[in-house]
Amino acid sequence: MGKHRKGKKVKTQKAKKKRRRSNGSDTLIYLREKNDVLKEMKMHEINEMKNLKGKEMDLKKRELDLQAKRHDDMIRVLVQQQQQQGKATQDFQTMVLAILSKMGQK
Repeated sequence: MGKHRKGKKVKTQKAKKKRRRSNGSDTLIYLREKNDVLKEMKMHEINEMKNLKGKEMDLKKRELDLQAKRHDDMIRVLVQQQQQQGKATQDFQTMVLAILSKMGQK
């Protein structure tokens, strides 16, 4: 079978550079640097979480303060309404008594 492959690659006799394998100390240095970067990122993340929690607590405190103020305002309005109603009732009773006393005098 005399079939030949077309486009067969010709092997070059040039010596390929061998890849240098890293030694253990290079690996340790890399892992330490990676660990330092991860620690820094984690600390940044923790600080951000603390800031967010602080802001959330401030927001909740403001909400509670607003609710307390609304409650106080509502109580104040109700007390004013009761006082006005009591005064109106007393004025009405005084007027009725005045009318009855005038009718009794005739």
